[in-house]
Amino acid sequence: EQNYREALKFSDRIEEYEQYANFLARTENHPKICRAFFNLGQLSIKNNNLEKALQSYKRAKEYQLCPKVLREIIAVQKLLKMEVNAITEMNELAEILRNQDQIREACEIYEEVFKICKEDTTLISLAELYGQLKDEDCLISAKRRLHELKIEHNPYDLKLYSGYRRFLKDNLFTNEAVNVKTKLSDLINGLVISQKKHEEEVQFLKETLRQRSEALAAAEKQIAVLNKKIKALAQVDHSLIERKQAELDLESIKGALITAQANLAKYEKSSKSAKKEAATATARVADLEKAKATDNERITKLEGDL
Repeated sequence: EQNYREALKFSDRIEEYEQYANFLARTENHPKICRAFFNLGQLSIKNNNLEKALQSYKRAKEYQLCPKVLREIIAVQKLLKMEVNAITEMNELAEILRNQDQIREACEIYEEVFKICKEDTTLISLAELYGQLKDEDCLISAKRRLHELKIEHNPYDLKLYSGYRRFLKDNLFTNEAVNVKTKLSDLINGLVISQKKHEEEVQFLKETLRQRSEALAAAEKQIAVLNKKIKALAQVDHSLIERKQAELDLESIKGALITAQANLAKYEKSSKSAKKEAATATARVADLEKAKATDNERITKLEGDL
């Protein structure tokens, strides 16, 4: 650590400051780590490296949450046109200042936050702080803006308008109270007209529903009739299918019978031919037997002569 510190006395290189900060991050000395990253951020600002500066200040914040670091983060984010991202740090800074009884400074931060985000929680905090400061004008201003903001978010809430009108009257904003009363009257009239239209619409919908219900009942009856017809047709259709199948079977049997008859005729023809051949063969055998007997007689005669 001592060697690092000695080396940094003669250096203004971001890389060496970053090495030192990361080296210290291995220890448990959070204030020293915070200071090292803060110095790295300062050097980055000098070198016009705003992204590196923001990264370094955020690392410093991880180790110690202090106003000095938060202010630098906010300042850099403003330079980078990232005010919305600075809201977290601004709220943290305002809370620290509040706890340190630096109420006026905390109010200034909250006022700045409200300009960016327009949240009612910020105005509530401001009202509390202005109440502590006994700053009546600022307190009334915060409450007034809170009323306006709530009405802006809920433009049709009669309660909010009537409450706001009462607030304006109590704080002697007579002209504005009259304007709000006019707005309130317009809202009430608008709601009356809207309610009448709503009732007419409900009546129309009821009538439409009745007609639809009747049409549905009629359709259901028709469906029941159609279902009966479909069942009857299905039975007829089944009978037709069976008849068609029987006709096909009959045609098939007829075809088989014709084939059998053709085969029978063929076999009968073959049988006649075979009989004829058998008769011829029988006659031939008889002739051969006769010739054999004649030959035997000749042989016997020749043997006698011999």
